[in-house]
Amino acid sequence: MVAGKEIFKELSTLDIRPFMKLVKVPVLILRGEKDEIVRLERDAQATKLLNAEYKVIAEGDHNFLNKNSEKELIKLSVDWLKKNL
Repeated sequence: MVAGKEIFKELSTLDIRPFMKLVKVPVLILRGEKDEIVRLERDAQATKLLNAEYKVIAEGDHNFLNKNSEKELIKLSVDWLKKNL
């Protein structure tokens, strides 16, 4: 079986919010300010349910393809890992 567009469509219909409440470890959510795939409401819900740290990266899209946003993504991730591991 080959995973194609169908699996991504199915995954987008899953509601994982009930399971988020079960997460008891630190979580970092990074969002590109130009992300047009994940809705802001989803970020807000996930941040609250996971008690997560939330950061928005300037110029970043969903995949952080901009070099500046990629550098910021790496910096924030490393800093967060140093603090939480």
